[in-house]
Amino acid sequence: MSAADNGHVSTLSADEQAAANVLLLSETEETKKNSAVVAAPPGLFPPAADDPPLTTIHNLVGTCEIFSSVMPIDLEFVYKSLPNSFYDRKRFAAITIRVTQPVCTGLLFTSGKLVVTGCKTLVVSRPAPCHALPRPAPVTPRCVRPAAALTTPPPALLQECTLASLKVVRMLQRHIPTVTFLVRNAVVQNVVAHVVIPLLPGQRLNVDRLYEEEACFSTFQKNMFPGLIYRPDNSPVVLLCFYSGKVVITGGKKEAHISEGWNRLWPKIRQYVE
Repeated sequence: MSAADNGHVSTLSADEQAAANVLLLSETEETKKNSAVVAAPPGLFPPAADDPPLTTIHNLVGTCEIFSSVMPIDLEFVYKSLPNSFYDRKRFAAITIRVTQPVCTGLLFTSGKLVVTGCKTLVVSRPAPCHALPRPAPVTPRCVRPAAALTTPPPALLQECTLASLKVVRMLQRHIPTVTFLVRNAVVQNVVAHVVIPLLPGQRLNVDRLYEEEACFSTFQKNMFPGLIYRPDNSPVVLLCFYSGKVVITGGKKEAHISEGWNRLWPKIRQYVE
C-alpha cells in the first residue's frame, strides 16, 4: 500500500526539494528589495517649506561714550601710545583700535564716541570680581558653614560690545596712566545675521519678480549691486536678498528682533523660490 493510500502526503525528492529552496530564496530577496526603504543621508534634501531656515548672527555694532579727564581726546597721542592701532587723519577722523578678546574693532573719535564692530555674540560671561565672592563664615564648634557659602556665584553676563568697550578703556588706561577714562551708555545699535535658503539643483531666489511685486518696499539696482533691499512695513528688520538664496538680515537691536522679523517674512520670501 502506498503512502497516499494511508492518508499521508508524499515527500519530495532531493532534486525537487533543492529547486524549491532556490525559488523560495529568490522570491524572498525580490520582496525585500521592493519593500526596503532607503534612508537618505542627512542634508540631502532641504527642510520642509513651512520651517524657516535658521538664522546665524555674524556681526554686532555697538556704541558707547568714553569720558576722559582731558577732553577732547588727542588721537595722535593715543596712536603713539597705544599698540594695535592705526590713525590717519587725512583718510578718516577716527583712530582704529584692534581688540583680540573679543575679536573686534573699535573706532574712537575725538569727541569720545566709540563704535565697536565685529562682535558675534550678544551675551558673554565674565568671571566675578574678587570682592564679589562671598566671605567664608567663621568656623566654630557650634556653627557649620552653610552650603551656599561654599559655592562660587555664577559669572556675570555682559553684552560682547560692552565687554569690548571695557577692554578698550583698559588698554587706554594701561598705556596712558596719566589720564582717566570712563565708559558710559554702551548699547547695541545693530545686529546683523544671515540665512542660507536650501535650494534644489536648478532653483534660485527670483529677486526680479520680488522687485516687480514689492517695488514700493524694495530697492534694487542690478547694475550697481546684485542684492535687493527689502524694507516691509511694520517689520523690525531689513532683508538683503540675493539670487543664490542667501539673505542678510539687519536693522534689529536684539536677537529677538532677528528671529521675529525673519519668521514673519519667511512665508513671503518662500513664494519667490523657484
